[in-house]
Amino acid sequence: PSAPPTQLFDLAEQLQALANGFAIPKRHFSYKPHVTLARGLKAPPCASSKPPRICMQANNYTLFHSTRDQNGLVYQALQQFAL
Repeated sequence: PSAPPTQLFDLAEQLQALANGFAIPKRHFSYKPHVTLARGLKAPPCASSKPPRICMQANNYTLFHSTRDQNGLVYQALQQFAL
């Protein structure tokens, strides 16, 4: 969509409220819904002149906790939610 659904921001606020209850510090930037396609690359990927059109449908989403170890980024699935 051209604008993220308000439900995503509502969810982010609820998660932040939960985090506050566990004394997890609030991030200094505001929530921005996104999909990470690549992270921690040593070199930028080759860019085409015209990016591909991507269309997808999701039946669920997963909340991940990401950490970094000696091998790179590690993603731990915390919980999955049906849409």
